[in-house]
Amino acid sequence: MAAGQWSSLPADILLKIFAYLEQGEKVRASTVCKNWRNAFHYPEFWREFHFVIRDAPVEHWHQHCLENHGGHFRHVVISVDQSSTENRNMALQILSAFANLERGKLESLAIKFTGENPLFYNGAEFTEGLFTMFGFAHRTVEFSPFSLRTGDFSGLLISYTDELLEQLAICHPRLENLNITSNIYCYRVSHEGLLNLARKCRNLKSLKIFHCTFSDDILRELASDNRAALETLTIVSNREDRYGEYDNMTTERVWQELGPKFTDLQMNLIFEPECFVEKIENVIKRGMPVNYLYMQNSASCFRPLNKSAAFFKNTLDTVVLKMPFTPALVRAFNFLGQRALRLTSLQVSCELPPEVIDEVYRLQPQLKEYNRSILKPQQD
Repeated sequence: MAAGQWSSLPADILLKIFAYLEQGEKVRASTVCKNWRNAFHYPEFWREFHFVIRDAPVEHWHQHCLENHGGHFRHVVISVDQSSTENRNMALQILSAFANLERGKLESLAIKFTGENPLFYNGAEFTEGLFTMFGFAHRTVEFSPFSLRTGDFSGLLISYTDELLEQLAICHPRLENLNITSNIYCYRVSHEGLLNLARKCRNLKSLKIFHCTFSDDILRELASDNRAALETLTIVSNREDRYGEYDNMTTERVWQELGPKFTDLQMNLIFEPECFVEKIENVIKRGMPVNYLYMQNSASCFRPLNKSAAFFKNTLDTVVLKMPFTPALVRAFNFLGQRALRLTSLQVSCELPPEVIDEVYRLQPQLKEYNRSILKPQQD
């Protein structure tokens, strides 16, 4: 292509080209010619933006982008290398800049840490930064404040608090999607704090939380009338569930009572490696409309698998298992094949005897048809 033709590319083509570039590359590309510089300032270009903060001292243009185009941002992801104090400070400056936008229209925000976690770092300043950002939506009535619809804060290694959820719920009552799971040992959100958020944010359609924050009262609130129908519920059991403090936060009786009300719910149940087998069995309740089941454990979870096949037989369609093989798993797979008649995907990390795989496919022939399963035969 001749040099002159590059400068006359239509706007829609330029926007697609810019979409493949990182932030710094986009800035440099905007200097190619006047046409490319104009495209760099189109409002459509700034509706989705990903801040990647790896070398804060040379990435000062982040602030420039916010000052000039922050009012156009709709969907933002902030990835910050947490190993550097300068990087973390820049991410906090970006949150502060969003808080100070006079006509911000931000609808979705995701923040995630990358890199090594600094020793003894607890991310307290990010809790404060988010608190300020959430609260600034109500600083004046002279203009229409932004209202988050989606918040994904699972990538932050910080401990969220009831006070932070209260701020989020008060200032962003139209919230529809929320993920507050994070790989943190100290988890300080209580089920009372989550219940308060559920009562204020009545448009919630997707919720991903830890099991230790869930309760019968929250389940009743999510199933109540005069609120948006819940579409996705993901409950994660992790290391916080190891110590028995939160046993029986939801009861089988309430699940059996309210489970049928969630007719179109996609429910995901995830058990991370640290969970004891006994704890997994305690979490699994009759009446849960579970569609997706994930278990990762160093022990063979054949009892929880049997329980899941019996309790979720009418809803379960995907099972992912990461655990060592034991002979007891053979019986569990047979029981799963006999009971879970809606199964479309079975993914198992350990190698299985060929006859076990053959029997699973005989009981569940649709697994071959959907071609979404991973069953590895043992090698001789």
